[in-house]
Amino acid sequence: AEGGRFFMGYHKANGRYADTIALTLRASSALAASENGAWVEIGDRTQLRLTLDVTAVSGTSPTLDLSIETASDSSGSNATTVGTFAQKTAAASQYLICSGVGRFFRYVATLGGSASPTVTFSLSGEAV
Repeated sequence: AEGGRFFMGYHKANGRYADTIALTLRASSALAASENGAWVEIGDRTQLRLTLDVTAVSGTSPTLDLSIETASDSSGSNATTVGTFAQKTAAASQYLICSGVGRFFRYVATLGGSASPTVTFSLSGEAV
């Protein structure tokens, strides 16, 4: 393990080994205000396979918009969006593959609604 990331991999159909990093970007917890995840370095891997798991929502008309940004450095220089989950308004799960990811990436979670909206969710997956 390195910095909370676990290295793993698998053998592809052609027999070549695919090196991957397991990622836990956000453990399941309530979000009461919009937040940006920390920039995560994945080296020369260029694809993310992520699962968003929303387990609870509360408040009036709560919404969660979650996207994935990539950048060439940990300060977010020239950040661009490489993936966006469908807006969540209720408990649900979604799998998303993001390609064209640079050396660093982060999630951007935007919370909407009125009357103290909260959304409980986790975000995990792997970098390939």
